[in-house]
Amino acid sequence: MSHKSHREYATHSLRVAHLCYDISSAKDMSGDKRRNAYAAGVLHDYMKPFEQTKKEHAKLGKQLAKAMGLDESICDAIGTHNAKKSKILKQKNVAKILFVADKLEQRIKPKYRNKQKMFDKLHKEAMKPTGNRPERVKSLNKCIEMWFVIKNE
Repeated sequence: MSHKSHREYATHSLRVAHLCYDISSAKDMSGDKRRNAYAAGVLHDYMKPFEQTKKEHAKLGKQLAKAMGLDESICDAIGTHNAKKSKILKQKNVAKILFVADKLEQRIKPKYRNKQKMFDKLHKEAMKPTGNRPERVKSLNKCIEMWFVIKNE
């Protein structure tokens, strides 16, 4: 059982959901995809208070989402939101957006402030509504890459 309260998880999840919606809106995704990104944000840590081992909540959350009959993009996003870089980069946009939103909401530790500026710049570029789709996807992928560079230092 985790040490955070249910309220803390709910607050975090709602913040992530709003970031998911904002990012998907900025990327001109369809209404359904925006709603899927928002739903993934709301539900991504739903099982965290009940996990027995680290990161078990993602697997349990994906199983619950599937049992509820939710869209596959939501299930996959929930199941991979704590995955390794190689797996995230192969996912569809909803999973990538959830990953970035979750990391942004958690904030990077103060010792990474200089790298944080770089990450923020990439994130801003990834959210630009202008430019062609491949450029925006490339920016989102760079944002994910930067997170792993920061995390592994």
